[in-house]
Amino acid sequence: MRHIKTEIIITKSVLNNKTGEIKDEEFIQKKSIMESCKGGWRMVYTDFDYVLLNMKSPNEIKILLKIRDLFKASLSRVVINKTNMSKKMGTTRATLSKFITRLVQYDFLIELEDKQYMMNPFMCIPYKSSAKELQNEWIKIRTDSLYNRRGLSNDEYIMINEGKMKLKFIKGVLIDKNREIIGKK
Repeated sequence: MRHIKTEIIITKSVLNNKTGEIKDEEFIQKKSIMESCKGGWRMVYTDFDYVLLNMKSPNEIKILLKIRDLFKASLSRVVINKTNMSKKMGTTRATLSKFITRLVQYDFLIELEDKQYMMNPFMCIPYKSSAKELQNEWIKIRTDSLYNRRGLSNDEYIMINEGKMKLKFIKGVLIDKNREIIGKK
């Protein structure tokens, strides 16, 4: 990296308020320029390494990086068009769907109600994004609304994670928006 310092002497006419005279005075303008490194970096946490190490093939790594690059500072939520992406990546739609499901299981992605996905900001932060805003949004989604659309309350989800409740008791039960049982599948 280069560091450039410059000094410029500027002569200006200045009015003396007391005497009313105009005098030429010299001012020194100093500039310091430092070349910066190439931009475009993103912050990656060590949890991202865990996801990367669990990829089964080089093609899966390419798909993971392609999905990661969909998220930008202005796009924290992305709709993944599985048909188009599978064609571009040279895989089937079913394989891509299973792969995305694995990314959700690894907690790299979270699927939102309207078929949008959000990348875990505790694993990777897109270039020029606000880590604090994304992480607060992630926590809010995780605690408030993610499991309600699957018919589970947050308490039920916690109980399932702790092993106090089995998912098979809930399996096959349809629940509407008001959390009332409609019927069984």
